Amino acid sequence: MKKCAHCGLDNPDAAYNCTGCGKQEFIGDTPVVSDLSHAPNGLNQALIKILISVGIFLVVTSITLHVAWQEGNS
Repeated sequence: MKKCAHCGLDNPDAAYNCTGCGKQEFIGDTPVVSDLSHAPNGLNQALIKILISVGIFLVVTSITLHVAWQEGNS
């Protein structure tokens, strides 16, 4: 059992949030390694947008450099 550091309620060992108050802090608990399955939907969407933006940037930059290289060699 894990004891909530905020309200003192005992929770199952597998609990991610306290069933009483919803906090994620437990007494004597090891730090939780976060994964995106527990992240809010908005965070997941923001990460996807950032990854897509970086991908587009890399493609456009690669094409631009290729064209500039071809122009320089002709």
